[in-house]
Amino acid sequence: LSYAIQDLWPTLDVYNVLMRIEYGSVALAPLFAVLLVNELVGGLPRVPMQSLIGAQVVVALCAALLPPVVVTGPVLNAGQLLFLPGGALVVIELARAWLQRRSEESAIVLGGYVLLVLCGVSDILSSLQFIEVPLLTSWGLALVILSQSFVLARRNELARGRSEDLLEALTDQSAELERKNADLARIDALKD
Repeated sequence: LSYAIQDLWPTLDVYNVLMRIEYGSVALAPLFAVLLVNELVGGLPRVPMQSLIGAQVVVALCAALLPPVVVTGPVLNAGQLLFLPGGALVVIELARAWLQRRSEESAIVLGGYVLLVLCGVSDILSSLQFIEVPLLTSWGLALVILSQSFVLARRNELARGRSEDLLEALTDQSAELERKNADLARIDALKD
């Protein structure tokens, strides 16, 4: 990607642009995860959620506006620190939703997010040089996307099935109303 960008815009500092995109997306990913989980399960604790969203927006703005030296140091550390409570909030609320609903969908999304958080923690520990493992967050993100895709596909299937059932019921009701109208028209004709 960087070679393609450099071929198109030779004067552009590709590293600077890609670094900002990468760190900005890393800062915004937990924000979107929290919003999505709030939409799926509803009722995330309001104050922690708003605090986390505000902090993630600040980190993303820092990644977009500050010099690379600052972004790869303190901003990255702040993003990593915010990942932990954000991941915990998401996993706890998904676990709560699963305990309440006991649905297959909740279990699948919970599993995807648990794996994502574990991969993120592994990457944080690796970047702090506590452990030496390859970066895994991209794999965790792929698992979350697969789990969400499964849930969305299943909901789409259920919605289509429900709409077909409603269409069939509406067709039956329309036919019944047409028969009743025909009966009323015959009675009206006999009355005259």
